[in-house]
Amino acid sequence: MKDRLILAGDSIAKGIIFDSDRGRYVRANRDGFGEGIRSALNVEVEQIAKLGWSVSELKEALNERFNKIFAKGEARPDIVAIEVGGNDSDFDWERIADQPDFDHQPKTPLHSYIETLQGIVASVRGLGVKPVLINLPPIDADRYFKFFTKGSVEMGKSVLKWLGQVGRIYWWHERYNSALEYVAEITSTALINIRYALLRTSNYRDYICNDGIHPNEKGQELIFKAAVEYVGRHNPSLLAV
Repeated sequence: MKDRLILAGDSIAKGIIFDSDRGRYVRANRDGFGEGIRSALNVEVEQIAKLGWSVSELKEALNERFNKIFAKGEARPDIVAIEVGGNDSDFDWERIADQPDFDHQPKTPLHSYIETLQGIVASVRGLGVKPVLINLPPIDADRYFKFFTKGSVEMGKSVLKWLGQVGRIYWWHERYNSALEYVAEITSTALINIRYALLRTSNYRDYICNDGIHPNEKGQELIFKAAVEYVGRHNPSLLAV
């Protein structure tokens, strides 16, 4: 019998990319790295992921799914792989543009993100299921800035009055990645390092969509390979033959 894996998270786990030609978000070919895992590993994969989800929304979705599993007497999963944090680290940029002299906080305060993520890990482990954390892919701050300011010079100037410099967007996002890795360390939870899979390339920006925040098709392929490499090192019996 195959092991059962829940891939839980936000748009990265969902396999969402930004289609510049159509100007909207779409599913990647083969639904991104989740579908690749399904074909490459000897596991059944269920995706619980959605564009825009925060860590608290993911926690609620996982609780709901496990309640259904127990209510229906279904077999519980063997592994829950968790990728979340990009939306938590983001800001309400339109509000910042309107009120650049005010204090602004990310959508999920860092301490709340850490606390909620720790809670998810503890809950999954408490159910006899193995949690695995997946860190965050890097972003292209310059492209993301151009994307959310929609080419508006006025909005860009207003945001920069509060932000200081565009590079701080990358720095803020990196804090949440570091927080996820911290949670993995203090909870002794396995970590799949997809961030390094992109950063070790000659130019990681080639693997990011024009919105600056989502891995493109090539980026999804790198994430898939990083996941398979991890399994090959730590649990090779799961590799499909």
